[in-house]
Amino acid sequence: MRIEDLLLRDQIVIKRKWLDLIIETYSPDSRNFFKNKKDQFQNPVGAALSKQVEEIYSTLIEGTLDEPQPALEEFIRMRAVQEFSPSDAISFILSLKKAVREVLAAEIESNRLQEESREFESRIDRLLLVAFDLYAESREKIHQIRADEIKRRSYLAFRKMNSNSE
Repeated sequence: MRIEDLLLRDQIVIKRKWLDLIIETYSPDSRNFFKNKKDQFQNPVGAALSKQVEEIYSTLIEGTLDEPQPALEEFIRMRAVQEFSPSDAISFILSLKKAVREVLAAEIESNRLQEESREFESRIDRLLLVAFDLYAESREKIHQIRADEIKRRSYLAFRKMNSNSE
């Protein structure tokens, strides 16, 4: 048996565990809301989180990290505008390691899959670096939007001031 076989076999449990760990990074009120509201229209963030966990997990299993990661980009953009520190914004990726270890630890040990497990964790680490770059890009865009808005407001105020002085 290979690590990928275990990751595929137990993917529902692992993804649920990972999603729970991600939700724990939010405030208590948000956690309750995400867990209790299943309707995607009442809880668009929770629905997006579930979808993104599915897609990111599949990407890691398939090992297609060199391709663009739309689900990861979407996830990171969401976290970039929320009240997270940079490390907290991307740490959700590392919580996948914890979820996998909790679900598969005994089988990894009994099947002597430690090396394959480390290789999978290396994929997670590479994904973390991609997420960091995406986070930095997202924050840069946010700052640029804010700077452009300040310039626009300043220009409008200056124009209004000049029209009042005439």
